[in-house]
Amino acid sequence: KPTLHKAEYTLSGIYYESGFAEEGARRMEKVVKQVSDNHEYWHALGVACQTVGSPARLQLGKKAFTKATELEPTNSVYWRDLAYIEKELNEGSRAETHYRK
Repeated sequence: KPTLHKAEYTLSGIYYESGFAEEGARRMEKVVKQVSDNHEYWHALGVACQTVGSPARLQLGKKAFTKATELEPTNSVYWRDLAYIEKELNEGSRAETHYRK
């Protein structure tokens, strides 16, 4: 049931861990639309998008990691992942700033 965000989050993780990152990302998009204030959900979306690696998914991953850092600004893993995806998008100065955080 797509309205059960915890179940959908878990299912997304199963797809991701089984090598189906695109399906995991697609499902996480639905989850963050339902629950937009959960930093773990945004981070999971970012990780899946980063793994897919297409330009559109990298942009969405950047948005997801940015949202995760806004919701949980003391989490260094979120900042590291945001910086990494910015590096992948050739945004070197932004990446350097975020790596330092």
